[in-house]
Amino acid sequence: MYTFQTMSSVHLPLPQDLHLALRRAAQDLGRPVTEIIREALAEWLAERERRRIAGDIEAYARAVAGSDQDLDLAWEAAGVESLLAAEGGRDERRKAPSRKRP
Repeated sequence: MYTFQTMSSVHLPLPQDLHLALRRAAQDLGRPVTEIIREALAEWLAERERRRIAGDIEAYARAVAGSDQDLDLAWEAAGVESLLAAEGGRDERRKAPSRKRP
């Protein structure tokens, strides 16, 4: 995963129980402790970034809700129609709502 990259070192004091659990996991997996730590940190950082982006999108959506920057109703209806068609046909009970902008 991180081969042929310049590596930096970090001193990471751990509680003894966490260190022992990490060593056991590394032994069970047949992988070095450092590799498991790198993988866990990379996953945590990626999840943190996903949550930040989702929060930014949510904040934007709330800020423009109901404004002229809100979702275009024709595009929304087309998207719903496309999803319904992909599900195997149109179900009249789930017809896309026809709304008008205020």
